[in-house]
Amino acid sequence: MTWTAESIRPQYSRFLDNYNNTMFANHSHQAWPNVARFGHLKAFDLAASNHGAKWGEVEKARKFLKGFISQWIGNENYGGADGICWGQNTFELVGSFLTGLNLEKGDIIVTSDTEFHSMRRLLQAYESKGVTVVRVATWTEEEAKEGTTGAGFFSRMDDAFRSISDISKLKAILFSSVSYKTGSLLPKFKGNLESLLLRGVPVLVDLYHHVGTKTFKVPSVGHENLYLVGGGYKYLQMGEGNAWMRAPLSSQLEPLMTGWFAEFEGLEMDGTSLMYPESAERFRGATYEPTSILRGREVAQFFMDIGFDSESLAQKYEKDCSYIYDRLSRLLGRLPESYKERNDLYLISHESPSVRAGFVSLHFKNAMVLHAYLEKNFIETDYRGEIIRFGPAPYTMQMELDKLLDCVTDYFEGEI
Repeated sequence: MTWTAESIRPQYSRFLDNYNNTMFANHSHQAWPNVARFGHLKAFDLAASNHGAKWGEVEKARKFLKGFISQWIGNENYGGADGICWGQNTFELVGSFLTGLNLEKGDIIVTSDTEFHSMRRLLQAYESKGVTVVRVATWTEEEAKEGTTGAGFFSRMDDAFRSISDISKLKAILFSSVSYKTGSLLPKFKGNLESLLLRGVPVLVDLYHHVGTKTFKVPSVGHENLYLVGGGYKYLQMGEGNAWMRAPLSSQLEPLMTGWFAEFEGLEMDGTSLMYPESAERFRGATYEPTSILRGREVAQFFMDIGFDSESLAQKYEKDCSYIYDRLSRLLGRLPESYKERNDLYLISHESPSVRAGFVSLHFKNAMVLHAYLEKNFIETDYRGEIIRFGPAPYTMQMELDKLLDCVTDYFEGEI
């Protein structure tokens, strides 16, 4: 690895030097590198000097980003940049995908019970109109307490398939590879994903908490059924307005939610017929605010220049998350069993470093109180109900890890 947290810190000075808190909610939104500012300035200057002609330059930046993410996910042999649709958010892209399924009352979607909010709400909306949504438990409490969070997910999914009386009604499978609650990659994900792809229905996997923290490569088996979504808001440091979908070039889905940018390359046509491009652009929307694209391009180039890649970032996250997990584990080992039982206190992330992704989750009845205590000590975390999450970043230094964990230790030792 050619970079260290210390060596890259100056590149984030505009964020880190102007923020009082030590950040451990980095899995929600990371600091942008300083070069992101150039993208904002470029957007203004481009509009001022080119007016409507700016879109040619914006489209070049968007094409660059499509190629960038294609390389990160190993899509070069399966469509490359043509297999990527860059959008504003995953809601837009997943929504377009779902309208292409032509779902009717009685059709079936299989998903998990802990999906990110946009997908969850979209599926709830379809469910309210008569689509059957089968939700598979991402993990059980027993798994979490044994340190094997998610171990039975794919087995439970197989059970869900067997319970479907008319399998022809199954229209798609949608789930996340990394749980946004536990921070853990589904165990044995690669092999089980390939098995799902062989079912012959579209499989959409949310990689938002995967890309940037673990390596991922499009599998050769079943890639023609694989759809992926992810974004640049969290681990890729591009900020809002940057999300992407990977779709097979052979996709025959014809989304009802299709914007005029989907025919951007054929605007000279008379528009009397609805045509879909032979690429992932069939899922594209309409006019958007392009500053995010120009900011994203600067950040992607920064990643390339500084030496960030999926392997080196995965190495850094595994090292930092292991340190957090191990210290928390030792702390919990010192606490009285009666206190832990009374407060439902246990680590919910997987015990294996190879399965943990970009953050560590602690289950605690008073997660909100611990979050507030840390905030008073100028440490920013986040919590979801009874789960508090600790997420490092590439620029997180060892002394910051110790500051967090010393403060967590002080809280619990003060409790008992």
